[in-house]
Amino acid sequence: MATLVWLRHELRTFDNPLFDKAIGYNEPIYACYLITPSQWQCQHHSPRRNQYVYQRLIALRQELRELNIPLVVINADDYAQTSSVLSQLCLSLSIKQVIVGEEYGVWERQRDAKVECQLREHNIHSEWLTTQVFFKPGSIVSAAKQQPYKVFTPFANAWRQRLSREGAHPSAAVALATPIADINQGLNDAQLHQLAEGPSDWPVSEATVLAHLGHFIKNIVSTYQQHRDYPNLPATSRLSPALAHGIFSPAQAVSLLQREYADQCFDPKTGPGCWLNELIWREFYIHLLAQFDSISYGVAFKPTTRAIQWDNHADYLTAWQQGKTGIPIVDAGMRQLNAIGWMHNRVRMICASFLCKNLWLDWRLGERYFMEQLIDGHLAANNGGWQWSASTGTDAAPYFRVFNPVSQSQKFDPEGAYIRRWVEELASLAGKAIHQPSEHDCVRLGYPTPIVDLKSSRKRAIEQFAAQTRQTTHEH
Repeated sequence: MATLVWLRHELRTFDNPLFDKAIGYNEPIYACYLITPSQWQCQHHSPRRNQYVYQRLIALRQELRELNIPLVVINADDYAQTSSVLSQLCLSLSIKQVIVGEEYGVWERQRDAKVECQLREHNIHSEWLTTQVFFKPGSIVSAAKQQPYKVFTPFANAWRQRLSREGAHPSAAVALATPIADINQGLNDAQLHQLAEGPSDWPVSEATVLAHLGHFIKNIVSTYQQHRDYPNLPATSRLSPALAHGIFSPAQAVSLLQREYADQCFDPKTGPGCWLNELIWREFYIHLLAQFDSISYGVAFKPTTRAIQWDNHADYLTAWQQGKTGIPIVDAGMRQLNAIGWMHNRVRMICASFLCKNLWLDWRLGERYFMEQLIDGHLAANNGGWQWSASTGTDAAPYFRVFNPVSQSQKFDPEGAYIRRWVEELASLAGKAIHQPSEHDCVRLGYPTPIVDLKSSRKRAIEQFAAQTRQTTHEH
């Protein structure tokens, strides 16, 4: 008899509750990862993200071999096939129990309920643990009403209070498991290498990722609050792909942060506290995903915004996607996204605000395009960020607060270095002209003039939101 660890969003050996639990059974351990290409396509996962997963699986297989744990990578194509593929694997390996980390989207929860049911029919025990977030979704609720928090600040306060009571206690690497022969099932190393082929600037070895995390916390996080909004500075962690796939855990990050900056990490006005706040935003959005199905279904979180009539302007969408809007900071961000599958967070907000508020296009179009490009795409965080920008989400930016991309650019890329890097046509422009080139410069340099007027489009967005709010209030 043996134990199977089914890996999804916890591709690590350190601080992995699944392996910690499995070791307790004192039996040989297998790990498995199910690749679901059709499902990934249906959920708009980017090719870069899939490649990153394959590259991580190659590294993880070697890391687990050293712990006597074979990693089986097997194709289930989509969620409909998952339960039968997993059951067959369990029967072929004489599995007695399966240990799994919870996932929170509607489709994932439906798949897991079916898996649990089918395993039970084969007398295979399953355990479902919290691995993606620090605290289990549903465990942080308002004291007065025992309801999920829909506003970030009280959630963050409750989250911090609980952290201060309970602390962060990541476990070490899993102990050596009972030796077991490697098995000839699923994808072999050569097949995985073929899927993972291609360049990557993102580290996938656990040791490298943890060293990067340690370096960021020791050397960069102290100035994070002052510098994080400047896209040309190396001031952010760039750890989001590793965190999205669980190469390190939130507990590992928080534990290092507390050890290094015990007196600062609860104050969001400090660098360490500001970075902790970003981790809490991630937790907040995952908690919401687990508790509100509307997020999985792509429905606006705020009921008052569900009837908004967005424009259907395909040319605008294409210009935005290609980074050819005539707004340099927006175009720089979109070109960075298209080139490397990642975009600086401040610029993500600028690009999202521009799509929804200036182009008056449905936020779901932007959400989908980001998922199709991002290496760190995650439904909860991506949806949360987009609905925040569109003023349709929980605790979203008020509808009358519309980013002016030119003033954002002047403030956070004052020398224009970020724009020059990604919008090569404008590289020769000196001084402030880089933020808002003249029509003459645009023609001369082969750069598009702005596809919308920022002032009038902003005014229109505010009027549309105000009218929708009045109408909804009147109806109720």
